[in-house]
Amino acid sequence: QDALSLNAEGETIKSENGQETFHISHPMRVFDDGYYKYMTLMYKHLGIECDPLKFLFSYSFIPKAIPSPEAQSDQAQEELAQPKVTFLYSSNNHRLPPLRPGGQGFLSWLWELIYVAFFFGWFSLACFWIDARKDDQPETLEEYFNRVRLPRHFVYRYILPPFATLSTCNHAEMLSFPAHDIVQYVRRTYRAPHYLVREGTQVVEDTLSKGLNIRLGARVTSVRPTGSSVMVCWDSTSSASELAGEKIPPMSSCQRKFDRVILAVPPNIVGAIFEPLREETSLLPTRSVESLIHTDASTLPNIYSEPVKAQTTSREEVEWGHFRSTVESTESIHEHPSSYIITTCPILPIDPSKVVRRSYFTRTLRTPQSRAVVNRIFDKSATPDGQATEKPAGWRNGDGNVFLVGSWCWDGMVLLEGCVVSAMRAAEDFGVRVPWAQS
Repeated sequence: QDALSLNAEGETIKSENGQETFHISHPMRVFDDGYYKYMTLMYKHLGIECDPLKFLFSYSFIPKAIPSPEAQSDQAQEELAQPKVTFLYSSNNHRLPPLRPGGQGFLSWLWELIYVAFFFGWFSLACFWIDARKDDQPETLEEYFNRVRLPRHFVYRYILPPFATLSTCNHAEMLSFPAHDIVQYVRRTYRAPHYLVREGTQVVEDTLSKGLNIRLGARVTSVRPTGSSVMVCWDSTSSASELAGEKIPPMSSCQRKFDRVILAVPPNIVGAIFEPLREETSLLPTRSVESLIHTDASTLPNIYSEPVKAQTTSREEVEWGHFRSTVESTESIHEHPSSYIITTCPILPIDPSKVVRRSYFTRTLRTPQSRAVVNRIFDKSATPDGQATEKPAGWRNGDGNVFLVGSWCWDGMVLLEGCVVSAMRAAEDFGVRVPWAQS
């Protein structure tokens, strides 16, 4: 690729009057200081300024599979285009009482409010008091929901949409996640405020990459340990460039030996270029995710009347997010302050003429089986007193001077915190002191 990955899909857009520019981080990089402990410490150490951010979320549900346009009546098409919003939720309940969606009667809204409050309260208590099973067969999220007796209606309408959005996967894939991941996430993010980097993700990328010798336009084809060094083979895919002072012509095959190699790529790419992990990484599921930046406002749900909306937005700085779901999946929509819209995993059609950027990226998913594989790869095999124990069979991180780093390279949700934690682990293996690790 021709850009660093962190901000590769970001977009800088001018306002309608041409006097302001907005950077849209794509995907959105919102974090909190509960789950993202080390990323928050890193930002503070680097002097990267972050601002608190409040959200208002709408929930809407399409109860049936979407038929073809030819098979729909005009009324059915209109209902699908604007499925009814059933609930509005403010992040960390900063807005109490919750707002009532437009077109929803008071008693209907009150019943939904009581229903959601009761079962969400029960779900939160369960996460704090009922651990996920840790026996020989750790339970999935679906098994955990069944064990704590959460009703299916509540799970599919209110729990799966935000978690499937967080993990950018469908509902079946989300239900296969280790319950341990979600329980720990709920515990660590409870009442934790959201933050966003003030000047966008490109500031983080520029700060972290400053002073590095970066070689873009290189497609790595294999990584092979050879004695005390590592052979890297790649194809040059862009214009002529230099490596260690040597000119490399475009569209040529190259190979070089390095003392150490860090692979910061998804597991399917690791398996394709690094033979010792080919079999095990095939057990780590991945999926391609579609996300769009666009201006098709017809895709936004009809939340409530404009006067109420104007009153709400004038009181406080909030951003709107929308979860539009079917039984199978959730479409997430973020209304950016620039008036552009970011839609991920789209369900309803978007006018192609209004699409500014369409991106596809790979997300690593989690299952109890894949969690066991990842934990084995990064197992230090040491007792509490520091004495080494018998190593588990198979390649482990650092063998042959090859190291893995990435959002999937830790025992937790596949998020940016995993990137930071695994990078800190690699630094420790190299004997490098991480300045914010002792904070």
